[in-house]
Amino acid sequence: MRKAKITSFKHGSLGVKFAVLTILILAITLSTSTYNSIRKERQQLTNQLIDKGRMLGSFISLVSPDAILSYDAFTLDKYMEEITGQEDVVYGVIISNQGVNLTLYLDNNDPYIRKYKSGSILETIKRVNADPEIISMRFPIMNDDTRIGELVIGLSKKRMEAMANAALKRNILINSAIVLFLGISIYIIFRIKALRPIMALIKTSRDVAAGNLDTIAPIYSMDELGILAQSFNDMISALKLSYADKDDAMRILRETNANLEAATKAKSSFLANMSHEIRTPLTAIIGFGETLNDPDIDDDLRKESIQRIVKSGKHLLSIINDILDLSKIEADKLETNPIKTSLFDIIEDTHSIIELQAIEKGLKCDINFIYPLPETIISDPLRLKQILINLASNAIKFTDTGSITLNISYDSEYDLVSIDVIDTGIGMSEDQIEHVFNSFTQADSSTTRRYGGTGIGLHLSRKLAHMLGGDIRAISTPGKGSTFTLTFAANTETNHGLLYANPRNYKTLKSPSSPLVFDSKNRKIRILLAEDNPDNQSLISLYLTRTGAIVDIVENGEKAVDTINDQYDMVLMDIHMPVMDGFDALQKIRNKGYNIPVIAITANAMKQDREDCLSRGFDDFIPKPIDQDSLYEIVRKYTSSKPDDEINDKPITSTILDDEPDLEQIVNRFISRLPGIMKDIQRHFRSGDIEELGKIIHSLKGSGGGMGFQILTDLCIDIEKTIKSDDKDNLAIQLKKLQDIVDRITESLEYNRAHA
Repeated sequence: MRKAKITSFKHGSLGVKFAVLTILILAITLSTSTYNSIRKERQQLTNQLIDKGRMLGSFISLVSPDAILSYDAFTLDKYMEEITGQEDVVYGVIISNQGVNLTLYLDNNDPYIRKYKSGSILETIKRVNADPEIISMRFPIMNDDTRIGELVIGLSKKRMEAMANAALKRNILINSAIVLFLGISIYIIFRIKALRPIMALIKTSRDVAAGNLDTIAPIYSMDELGILAQSFNDMISALKLSYADKDDAMRILRETNANLEAATKAKSSFLANMSHEIRTPLTAIIGFGETLNDPDIDDDLRKESIQRIVKSGKHLLSIINDILDLSKIEADKLETNPIKTSLFDIIEDTHSIIELQAIEKGLKCDINFIYPLPETIISDPLRLKQILINLASNAIKFTDTGSITLNISYDSEYDLVSIDVIDTGIGMSEDQIEHVFNSFTQADSSTTRRYGGTGIGLHLSRKLAHMLGGDIRAISTPGKGSTFTLTFAANTETNHGLLYANPRNYKTLKSPSSPLVFDSKNRKIRILLAEDNPDNQSLISLYLTRTGAIVDIVENGEKAVDTINDQYDMVLMDIHMPVMDGFDALQKIRNKGYNIPVIAITANAMKQDREDCLSRGFDDFIPKPIDQDSLYEIVRKYTSSKPDDEINDKPITSTILDDEPDLEQIVNRFISRLPGIMKDIQRHFRSGDIEELGKIIHSLKGSGGGMGFQILTDLCIDIEKTIKSDDKDNLAIQLKKLQDIVDRITESLEYNRAHA
């Protein structure tokens, strides 16, 4: 039963609990206060009673000596009668020194006397004094200094106790009323000020639990409960945002799931397409290659087979390059190389390629320049041509009759070049346009089956356009054709030249050549080729001999080191070879004192591979498979005879003096300091203090170009790279070049003074 009551109280209303606890606390507090008050009042009444007894005892002790000495019993009894008649006095007697009662009066009507009356007065008084309600008081009676008797008075505490009990009852009634009033008042105030906000919070929490997040908790005050309600409302708002975020996340997750499924299907389709796309040119290469083994094949068929092999090989290389470029973009490792270039050269190179494709399909290929156009732009010409060839090739692929048109325009306000690639092909619907730039996808599966393709060209092209500060947009009408618009940043802020006509006779085709290469003494160039693969030996040797060069072949780096001599003008060095690789071979060639150009040849065609080769001392880099035109360009760059103004024995003059002759004095002071700077450089090099040497080179790099000697800055840049690679042998060679250039610059100062 007791446990049930406790459980009932535990689960009862907070208001009831608070009221009960409040009443209990008030009751305990007031009871304690009442007890202390009654106790003090009882003590006070007792003290008053005792004071009254003292007053009476003192008076009788003062007036009774004469009556005692004269044995006046009647007077003494009168005194006792007077005392006993006083309120709260039960008895009064005078006793002699010998213990004899000198008074005979007792109030027999007094309830205590009646209750305890015995044979003698003293015996009765003794029994009365034994009652706890009686206070017995004794007062000596003196005659001068002699004690002649004693007055004994009995006082009753009954009336005092009755008064105290009455006060107690009165206080209990008053306190009960106070407790009840305060309890009810506090309960009402608590219910209004506390329970109402709490009940509102409970209702709000139930609404939230039911899923109603639009509810809010009312705020009745800005105390702790108000702050709690505000916090609760903040929590509801956060929950709403959380649910909204969760819904968005779920929606995004569903969309991502759908996209992943679509991407998985697209990649599966892509792999199938890629297999087809790679196998197709491979089949042609293998098939036409086998026809060349036929000894009875006629020349026309042989030439056709060779052309088809070359065409299929280039197509296969294009597919692989697209895949590699896309993977590098997605890994954020593809970089552009913006340089100052001619927009007209880019269009000319693109047109020379796509026009051949158009002619094969019987299509017209037109170029429209919409003037004014910038004379030069700053962008990556290789990537621009890659995008344009991709767009134009797509246009040719999906056009059976009609034409392909390129419209080139320029928006000077936004500094953007726009190139529209317009075809009269099969066109696309709006839904197809929406997905045409997605990776691994084409307009639809029938397009893939009919026209082929990997589905990554447009996706890659748009990524490249973004890297060049632009975009690619498409509009199309089914059955009427499509227009793909490439925009890219021209970056002409420092080059405001605009052309209103073509700067030269525009050529639609470039005729590739296999130039004969001779040195400055008109003798044939001699090249050492270090390559372990017999097929590559034959192919590269064939390309080089077409230029008129003499080619010696070795199959590893060790033989290249043994064969090298002063007769060679260039070394083409494969990186990965047996016995000794290209890096070790280069180091030994430099150690032998040969400073001829050594070009790296490798199938590792990533940007990092190129930087690695250049940082380790190679003069240049040719990726495999070997592109014939790129090979010829490298050979020209490092072996062709230089114009007269680049001959190493001619003084080098500052270029800034052509426009700013007033700066001659400043330039001359710079030139006059160069010999001392070179002495410091040589001194630090000999002592091995490369750090200080690097600081001087870095300073010279900055000041050289500023003073009009760009050749000085360019060489200092190369020297800094060599310092970082810790190649001391190559550093010594470069410092020798630096000394030659400084000598030629110093000669220009002496030349100017002599002719001033």
